[in-house]
Amino acid sequence: LDSHPRLAAWILRAIRALPGRRLRPLAFRHLSQPLVTRMRSRLVTPVSGGSRMRVDMRDVSGRMLATSGVWEPHVTALFFLLLGAGEVCVDIGANVGYFSLLASKVVGPRGVYAVEPAPDTFETLVANLELNHAVERQAVLYDPRPGSNIGAATLRLRPEPSTGGARPPTTVPVEPFDQLVPPEDRRRVRLVKIDVEGAEADVLEGLEPVYEEARPDVIVEVHADLDPAAPASVASFCERHELNAYRIV
Repeated sequence: LDSHPRLAAWILRAIRALPGRRLRPLAFRHLSQPLVTRMRSRLVTPVSGGSRMRVDMRDVSGRMLATSGVWEPHVTALFFLLLGAGEVCVDIGANVGYFSLLASKVVGPRGVYAVEPAPDTFETLVANLELNHAVERQAVLYDPRPGSNIGAATLRLRPEPSTGGARPPTTVPVEPFDQLVPPEDRRRVRLVKIDVEGAEADVLEGLEPVYEEARPDVIVEVHADLDPAAPASVASFCERHELNAYRIV
């Protein structure tokens, strides 16, 4: 089936549609999972919110989206809960575009800012935005685990030895939040999602000058293994702006 990705995608969609709480998990375990773990191709699959995405079956998020159509269901639920039509969502660390596309279905395609520095991942992000008709400083980007998790690229050099052969560091353009989002859109920013593999403190610092304009909700994935100071940076940001912090489970 690896040489027939359309057929594989159809089979995986059919398994998702099976009725019953017992039959579908059995099919996932004995059909979907064995299939996707052996595949190395790319296929197009429908995902939560009604978009379609081109996913890489070598990547953990690609396999999850192909089998279930949902990535990080706890965060997905918050996107639907927090966002509304006409608002603005800023997706910092957009990866291949799952959350950007999800937000675009709620707020509209002109209300999403998707930021992704990794060149290969950025190409896939753009391709997925185009598939759905949704579309200076520099920093060094490290990609220590190619082929297993395309969302692992980081601006922080990992302290532990990498496995599987790291790609050479890449220089990428970055800019502060207040330069990314124009003034006319800042007051409509409702949600900022930050998943930046250890650069949380830098992103929050860039958000600081304009945060009070809209006081959006912030979803941040904290990578203390890459930046031990990251939890304290998030806690300090919350304290300065009198925000409550919650763990998403």
